[in-house]
Amino acid sequence: MPVPYPVYDSTPTQSYTSFAQAPSTTVTHPAPEEVKTVAAAQEEKKPKTMEDFIHELSSKKARVRGEAAAALGKFGDKAKEAIPALIKLLKDNDPNVRLEATITLAKIGPDSVPALTRALESQNKLTRMGAALSLGHLGSAAKRAEPELKKLLKDTEEDVRCHAAQALFRIDPQTAETVVPVLSSALDSLDPYIRLCAMGTLSRIGPAAKDAVAKLKNCLKDEDYHLRMSAAIALGHIDPSQDAGAIDTLRIALQEPSPAVRMEAAQILGELGAKAKPVIQSIGKLLSDSNAGVSRAAAIALSRIGPDAIPELEKALKSESVDVRRNAVVALINLGETAKEAAPALRIAAKDGDETVRLLAMNGLKNMEEEEKEKSAPKK
Repeated sequence: MPVPYPVYDSTPTQSYTSFAQAPSTTVTHPAPEEVKTVAAAQEEKKPKTMEDFIHELSSKKARVRGEAAAALGKFGDKAKEAIPALIKLLKDNDPNVRLEATITLAKIGPDSVPALTRALESQNKLTRMGAALSLGHLGSAAKRAEPELKKLLKDTEEDVRCHAAQALFRIDPQTAETVVPVLSSALDSLDPYIRLCAMGTLSRIGPAAKDAVAKLKNCLKDEDYHLRMSAAIALGHIDPSQDAGAIDTLRIALQEPSPAVRMEAAQILGELGAKAKPVIQSIGKLLSDSNAGVSRAAAIALSRIGPDAIPELEKALKSESVDVRRNAVVALINLGETAKEAAPALRIAAKDGDETVRLLAMNGLKNMEEEEKEKSAPKK
């Protein structure tokens, strides 16, 4: 079941392809009697105008409506005459059409704020949600909509409340104290989409969302891995002292059957940098993962953790797998300012039986030497 509207700041639960990007899957061949004249064909080749796209917003075909909404976004503030029709699409039966409408309304800019503010009072739940989403994307330009958005924090629908809270924080981060209780309450929702919404924004809020820590810790036990990892990320941003629980959740995710989950967990741990030191060995095991994307993500994560990962990478240099050794030597080179501590390991790799490993290691050592010379050279 598709979510009613996308979340702002979280791991997406599903991928989305814009109508404007999606290729057509239908090919039709006209009968001979339907072949157009040269003049008609030339007429058809004329680029569509903004008025053409506005007209297509009322098409009976969802794809046409979505493509038209997406196309209008390219006109920016020049498309303000399309605002009324786009507002109507906020409650469209097709979720992708609704999404295109929210994006384009935001692209039109401040001119869409009055109409979006009025839409917050709509009897239709989807219209209220879509209007809040667009206003949030407008950021500080939607400041005048704050009073109406604050009213939605008490809306009867929990997903509307969540979207209003997200929008308010994006418009003005100083509203964190006002929206955190709403987002914290959303973590109790039975709807995983709403919990994901809340986690994403709480993560962005950071330390000011400390009152949500207890509930986020409970979310580390959620059945959905997206929610577990989102909770772990939020905890890391809100209260570093909670890193242990969050990192343990990610360590378990490194062992999930799904390559996508393992890769995502490795990427997140890499972003945590030195805080991920307790799981270096668990990440190191993924260097030999059967999935190339996972093994690369593990190598990158280890390089971001820093010199504490060198022993694990040295161990990987002894692997029988050429791919593992290549990933390890790349990670050693990418250790950044601490890369010089990896020099002994790179000298070993420079004698490897694989030519690629040798060349990578030698280039890495050469770059280190040049950087050292530059640092020690007297300044002119």
